[in-house]
Amino acid sequence: MRFIYQTKGDVSPSGKNPVYIHAMQEDDPVREKAAKLLFMMNNGHTFAVWYSDEPERLCDESGELDYMGASVFIPVVTEHYLSWCSRIGGKKLKAFFDELASKGTAILPVFSDPEHIVALNKLVGDWHGIPLDSELTTGLFSDQINRFIPESELYEAIENKAFNGKLFLSYRKKDRAEALKVMKAIHNTSSASAVAIWFDDFLVAGRDFNDQIEDKIKESDAIALVVTPHLLEKGNYVQRQEYPKAHDHFSKKVLPVEAVQTDRSGLSSLYDGIENISDLNDSDAIERLMRESGFAPPSVSRDRDYLLGMAFYLGIHVEKDMERALKLLEGSAKHGCVDALEQMAFFCIAGIGVKRDHDKAIDYKNEARKILVSQIDQQPIESIHRLYQLLYGADGLSLLLRSRDRCVDARSADGQFLSCMEKISPSRLKEYDLYRAQALSHLADIHFDKDPSPQVVENAWKHACEGIEVIEASKNKCDHEMQFVYAQLLAGQADCCKAQGKASQAEHCYRSASETAMSAYRSANDIEDLSLYVSVNINLGMLLREQGYAEMMANPSESINAMQPARSCLSNAVVKGRELVSVQPTINHRESLAIALLDLALVTAEKKQAVEYLEEALKIAKELVDETGDGSLDPLHNEIAHVLRKRKGSIFKKIIGVLIAILIILMLLKSFGIVDLEPWLRSIS
Repeated sequence: MRFIYQTKGDVSPSGKNPVYIHAMQEDDPVREKAAKLLFMMNNGHTFAVWYSDEPERLCDESGELDYMGASVFIPVVTEHYLSWCSRIGGKKLKAFFDELASKGTAILPVFSDPEHIVALNKLVGDWHGIPLDSELTTGLFSDQINRFIPESELYEAIENKAFNGKLFLSYRKKDRAEALKVMKAIHNTSSASAVAIWFDDFLVAGRDFNDQIEDKIKESDAIALVVTPHLLEKGNYVQRQEYPKAHDHFSKKVLPVEAVQTDRSGLSSLYDGIENISDLNDSDAIERLMRESGFAPPSVSRDRDYLLGMAFYLGIHVEKDMERALKLLEGSAKHGCVDALEQMAFFCIAGIGVKRDHDKAIDYKNEARKILVSQIDQQPIESIHRLYQLLYGADGLSLLLRSRDRCVDARSADGQFLSCMEKISPSRLKEYDLYRAQALSHLADIHFDKDPSPQVVENAWKHACEGIEVIEASKNKCDHEMQFVYAQLLAGQADCCKAQGKASQAEHCYRSASETAMSAYRSANDIEDLSLYVSVNINLGMLLREQGYAEMMANPSESINAMQPARSCLSNAVVKGRELVSVQPTINHRESLAIALLDLALVTAEKKQAVEYLEEALKIAKELVDETGDGSLDPLHNEIAHVLRKRKGSIFKKIIGVLIAILIILMLLKSFGIVDLEPWLRSIS
């Protein structure tokens, strides 16, 4: 199996972030489209896209991925891919995906049909995917990739602050697997645990590699030499260039580690002055070798442990090692490093290196929040920025708490954030209108409360009104983010009005929220706007349905027209819900679509059409129950099934009634001698 690479400008892949795209050969055009999306990103020049000429064999030779240190693994999910999945078996594929994730490789499926990602997730677990055929694709793809690839600031911090020494690793290309073992053995020592090891993965494109190697040998504190019989092949690059440069030209100490038993006399004849060869399997000897070479254990530092952990997670100046990364990051987090706490929360949410666990992620984020709050007096501006991102950014703590039925904790965190904002000087407070409005919109959200008390509803209403005042008075009120938060606040107002029995006012707020969310979506094409639009229209449709029922009871002759407003609203929710699921088929989005279909069926007079909506909803609900095993989805599934049985039953009864009526008419005609049924009955028998 041969690995092939692509880069922007067709330059060398050395020193670039490796991204592996796994596509069947029939899907080469789709693979090219995914690669193009990567190269279109602002930092597209930093990626090297890898793929295989025999993709069907990848699970059998997955170790090759370790050699490339892929940051992201992108399966191109199509009919061909799913066919291959079926051939190799779900267990084998799941084990392969789990192994990649456990070693720190992020998995980001791409697809052209949401049914494909659903089918894949049935085999390997719930991996969030990105569509390839949508106007939203570019933004979604960029957002996801940037979560897995290091930012330049982090890269520079690791480069300048993580390490207490530098080693140059000299080895033959064909000994790549042994080289990785040697690097791991060196980092397993206490003396060299924080040493950067430069090897040819870090060559920079556009420069002569001989010059780069010479520079790195000169900069290094010592040279680690991977000893195998391949070193005895005369004229190899290590013998001709690297060893003489290190040993003779720069007088560097050479630290040979024997990875495979090698003829010592042959080594001495080719490598003048080689001595003190340590066995790879003798950890004490390697520890002694590192200590005698001047390396010392690093001083204890939570910030260094964080940077060093990220270096091993991302493979920056060291080999990728998820186990070591987790140990360092967990230690840093325990000592109160906010960056480490946030990174561990991200691992728990994404399932990278650890099992997915949203409650554990909440614990990490809560600890980070407490630390940031304690720093607010010393660093008000920086702490407010960090708190805002922690609470309301991607996988924000406020929403995570609500999704786990911890609304009281969420409101407490939101209120504390607003209190922290009082530490900012009044002259600068207007700069943070968005922050205040966002916190107030979360405080106004009673959507996750199962049975909010009147006091909770009243407080939520006040916060929604205050948030709207903040936005309407802001100079940035037309900004896209402001528009989104404005729609959230209007939806919060509507929920409060509905809970207080103010149907007319709730309808007005829902309609305003719907229009605002759609306007924001059209201006920025952001998936969050579309999701909010669908949610608002479902709630509005349910409200209009209740009003329709009341009108039908008061005036039965207008029963068909009474449901028209609800039908129109819920039809919009279903249309946009399908669009949402086609772009991002998450559990929440598919659940919303199932709810919209159920509610639309309830206000659809035409029974055949209603049954079609219900069957589509039931299929979605069943898939969700089967995929997640989440008991909280059972009531939705059971309700859809119950309504569907009733609707189908009414059709069946209608058919039976028609048949009985026909039979009665025929019997009457026979009794009057108008028709003779005997020939017909004989023909049937």
